[in-house]
Amino acid sequence: MSGSYRPEENPGGLDEELARLKSQVELSWPEEKRLLRSLGLTEGMTVVELGGGPGFVTEKLLELVPSGAVHVVELDPGMCLLAEARLGARARVHQGSVLDTGLPDARFDLALARFVFQHLEEPLLAAREALRLLRPGGRLVVSELDAGLWGVAEPSLPELAPIHRKAERLQLQRGGNRFIGRHLVRLLTAAGFTEVRLDVIAYHSDALGLEAFRRQLDPERLRPAMEAGLISPEELEQVRAGYRRFYDTPSASILMLGFVAHGLRSFVDLQD
Repeated sequence: MSGSYRPEENPGGLDEELARLKSQVELSWPEEKRLLRSLGLTEGMTVVELGGGPGFVTEKLLELVPSGAVHVVELDPGMCLLAEARLGARARVHQGSVLDTGLPDARFDLALARFVFQHLEEPLLAAREALRLLRPGGRLVVSELDAGLWGVAEPSLPELAPIHRKAERLQLQRGGNRFIGRHLVRLLTAAGFTEVRLDVIAYHSDALGLEAFRRQLDPERLRPAMEAGLISPEELEQVRAGYRRFYDTPSASILMLGFVAHGLRSFVDLQD
């Protein structure tokens, strides 16, 4: 076990977690794809995806680089098997840590880490590993969240915010950081990247439909925090009731924000 991500803890089991991951990709990928293209991703590039999981994002990357190549690094052996079954020979799946991939130096044009850094106790090491993997002029793209700036919902449920804050401590206890969005620029800069920038992407239920967000906001995802003693059964039921009221509101809407940091490996050789 590595980092704060625990797919097996989804109350619906692994199949439900895979469905959640797939729906998560569908929510934000149109904006992520637009940004990747604006950052210079072209169809012949060689890409490494750090923490690729079951390969849902990898499939999207393969569409963007049809004459290039995509490599996936994933620590969980079960996820590697799922990715290999999904991707076949279209991508290379490497079982290993994003902190020490074992891949050759300066091989890739672009490295993508999507919702990975928030789960790492030492994300700086992952950023430095990405720097090593990139060719001079290559780019790291880190797509993440920040729980303090997650978005807005209408109608709002401010009474549930203190419960979510308590539940978020579980990820912190496991070495993760759900507030990593605000730290990404200094993190990539400290790793040695240049021209570091942070872009904000938004996705809205008016465009995607309210149902598209249901799995990401499922109150049952708080159950591990309850089992860890961070919130009470009564508080979890309060969250359930709040979301039932939300979805029963005909005019309900959700705007979610994502934070995408990116930086270049300098053409100047880096010295330790």
